[in-house]
Amino acid sequence: MKKEILLKLCLVILACLALGYCLFRVYTWKLKPAIEKQIEEEIPSPVRRPEPVVKEEEKPIEKLLQLEEGPDPEKIQYPVGVERTEELDQDNDGKIDLWVCYVDEVKAKEGVDRDQDDKPEIWRFFHNNQVYKTEVDKDLDGKIDVRGYYRNGDILRQEADLNKDGKLDAWAYFEGGQKVRQEMDKNFDGKLDAWFYYVNWQLTAGKIDEDFDGKVDRIIGEIPNEESDTPKTR
Repeated sequence: MKKEILLKLCLVILACLALGYCLFRVYTWKLKPAIEKQIEEEIPSPVRRPEPVVKEEEKPIEKLLQLEEGPDPEKIQYPVGVERTEELDQDNDGKIDLWVCYVDEVKAKEGVDRDQDDKPEIWRFFHNNQVYKTEVDKDLDGKIDVRGYYRNGDILRQEADLNKDGKLDAWAYFEGGQKVRQEMDKNFDGKLDAWFYYVNWQLTAGKIDEDFDGKVDRIIGEIPNEESDTPKTR
């Protein structure tokens, strides 16, 4: 009798483990990619704008300075004052999925929950009613791994922690809302070892330190002159 009870108990445990594994695989294959796609759609994306007509006598640096008018987003301090948080249910499913934070009745930040775990994965920070910074937990592990900085509504830079060690490993730079350069620390040793350059969202050039010895081993395309002496550390 005892052997039969133990056998049945073992069968029940095995069945529970098999069911748990199946549910985990369903989440990994279907639910998690869908949630990550929703998060990507929620991140303010750069607007692809047509290239402005530049006069022949106008220098590129002058155009860059014109685009950079406005406060430095990294120097903007979160306001101090009377705080109030408004909780909203955007999809009317009975669960809170948007938190809007006000300081002295001025919108300071908002958090968005896309995977229905009652915690925001996306934070947007506001200054003068415009987004100046975003923070995103892209892989839903509870830690911020992507940040974006904006000026006058245009994205300036994105930075990411690719290996989840708390240190930045990738940087993307934008001008006029368009990506112009990306830098990476591919082996996570704190030194840059890959640089990529873009024109009209197309990859046009790059240089890579393939053996991580501090020297560029491979060059692709024509590297911009001002980037010829790119520093190797961050």
